Amino acid sequence: GGWEGFAVVYAEPYAEVGIGLTPWMHVSATLGYQFLGNFAPGRFCRDLLLRSPSLGLTIAWGAF
Repeated sequence: GGWEGFAVVYAEPYAEVGIGLTPWMHVSATLGYQFLGNFAPGRFCRDLLLRSPSLGLTIAWGAF
């Protein structure tokens, strides 16, 4: 048989800025770019390549 799907590689370079609002709460924002491309079959990152900007917001609790 042959391939019935793709094996993929994934990368997301991003920048993150965080602020400690209290000694136990941290808020951060991220801005990045996601890449998803085929590893196999076919030509590496040619037969399937998806790109998308990303924006995220995180709230974390703990000791900062």
